[in-house]
Parts: sequence; C-alpha cells; structure tokens
Amino acid sequence: MTIQIGEPISEGFVTGFKRARCSLNFAIPQSHWIDKVLPGLGYGKTRIIEIPLPEKAFPEIFPQALDELSHAQRYFNEGVYDKTVANCRNAIEPVKRNWKNLENKSPVIQGMNG
Repeated sequence: MTIQIGEPISEGFVTGFKRARCSLNFAIPQSHWIDKVLPGLGYGKTRIIEIPLPEKAFPEIFPQALDELSHAQRYFNEGVYDKTVANCRNAIEPVKRNWKNLENKSPVIQGMNG
C-alpha cells in the first residue's frame, strides 16, 4: 500500500485537512476472477486451458512452439479463430513429429510415460 500526503487544504470552510492519495494492490485468485468477477462484469463464462510448458523436455522445439501459442492467443483475443487453431497446430506438430526421438533422449518425457 502506498500513501501520499500533500499540502494542507484551505478551500472555503474546509481547513486543516491534507489531501491524500492511497494505492492498494491485492491479489484475486484466478478461479474467483474467472468464476465470479468476469461473469459479473458481463463477460459470461470463461474457460482457461492450462498447458504445461516442458521447456527442458523440448529444448530444440520449445521456443518456436511457445511463439506459436503466443500468436494463437493474440488471434483468439482478436476473434480470428481460424488462425488461432492454425497456430495451435503449428505449436503441437513439431512435438508430434519428434515424439519418439524426444522420448528416447529426454528423461523428462520418459518420466511422463510412467
């Protein structure tokens, strides 16, 4: 919290007070924001899809895949859904193509397979 106090006020019949400004920062849990706040603001229901980002599992393809997901989110926000889907596919395809090779090289992926 930040509080700033300025000069005394002497306006009309109000004297002896000081102007103050206060900034409050607080955290709202994501689930509360999605389930309660946004619908109350007229945004309707929202669904969040969480995608694990296994950077260590895919060091060769991860940066490009993450870039494609960023583009997909931008297109989704703009309502350009065909490009959203295309960018999601672009993010996933290199992983699918290289899965067996990655599976043999990466202890992280081997752990994912049980």
